[in-house]
Amino acid sequence: MPLILKRSFLIIFVLFIVTRPSIKANEKALWLYKTDGRIYSTPLITEGTVYFGSGDSSFYALDRSTGAEKWQYKTNGAVHSSPASFGNLVLFASSDGVLHALESKNGTLVWQFKAEKEEMTDLWDYYLSSPAVADTLVYWGSGDGKVYAIDANNGIKKWQFQTGAAVHATPVIYEGDVYVGSFDGFFYCLSLENGALQWKFNTTGATYFPKGAVQRSAVIDDEMVYFGSRDYNFYALNAEKGYGHWNFRHTGGWFVAPPLVEGDYVYAGTSDGHTFYCFHKKNGEIIWQAELNMRVYGRAAYHKGLVYFGTFGGDVLGMNALTGKPEFKFVTEGYKKNSHFVFDEDGAFKTEFEIYGEDYLQSEKKLHNLGAVLSTPVIKDNILYVGSSDGYFYAIQL
Repeated sequence: MPLILKRSFLIIFVLFIVTRPSIKANEKALWLYKTDGRIYSTPLITEGTVYFGSGDSSFYALDRSTGAEKWQYKTNGAVHSSPASFGNLVLFASSDGVLHALESKNGTLVWQFKAEKEEMTDLWDYYLSSPAVADTLVYWGSGDGKVYAIDANNGIKKWQFQTGAAVHATPVIYEGDVYVGSFDGFFYCLSLENGALQWKFNTTGATYFPKGAVQRSAVIDDEMVYFGSRDYNFYALNAEKGYGHWNFRHTGGWFVAPPLVEGDYVYAGTSDGHTFYCFHKKNGEIIWQAELNMRVYGRAAYHKGLVYFGTFGGDVLGMNALTGKPEFKFVTEGYKKNSHFVFDEDGAFKTEFEIYGEDYLQSEKKLHNLGAVLSTPVIKDNILYVGSSDGYFYAIQL
């Protein structure tokens, strides 16, 4: 966030359990693979292959057991969307505004669909919309402000819906409708069949972010839609009608990270508030909150009683899902190499490091050099797969 937000930070009062992760880091990855760009893409895992994109404009398929490259496909833009599968196809988007469909076995191009335009709205707009597949249609958003429904067999557009700003959130499919937020500050429910508007919800906005942009995807559970906004609010809406059920306002920063629902709880991290929350999904009661030293932009993953998520501080943390107690920590190669430029020995910002000072662009670069983890972890067979801004893709034994 920009410099002006620095003035809006308030002390966060402890409501239940507040923790700061201090557990010793796990030292070694099972394997890692180096790309030439930052990795924000959340991986797609199949029986023997892991697929993901990189900021080096390439899309990769690696052997899931060894990390050996099977194939890579070069695009004309950074691949900061996450892949989806349809039959023998793997689908993803690149920053040149193109949705690609490749043969999953060898990376051969089958079809492409090009949006009217693509754009990055600001420095913190890291992600592209990722495709969501239902039956034979692909639903996808773009920087041109449109939500598209595209035939997954041939790339032919079936319908489009125009919002008021870039759509970089990933659509969510639920009971005959598609749900997606936009940078225009609205959250939309559209008909899967023809794109007709079912309802839309306007976020409240904030002083310096009056539109209340919805940057990332929602999650739907038990007739409720959960998502965060740049207006510092986390929302829970009725999925059928779109009215607000509850919301929580965190005064210290955006809710960018897509939420995770597990059991009775919904989990989400904040941006500059540097806090990770566990809410009761029915009423928004805070069950626990963990104070961190950096932002959380990726969704958490649940595995065997822990919630795992990455931070801009160059680590992947694992918290007890019921108590928030830290039980796991993995640090990236970027952290090992560059953490001394940002953090002191206690894990706090060094006195000479100012995250939103006059040279905030250089500060942001230093954070990415830490190996910031904007990718969402995916866990399969007790192995956690995740990408990092240091260009590495990691397979971590849990």
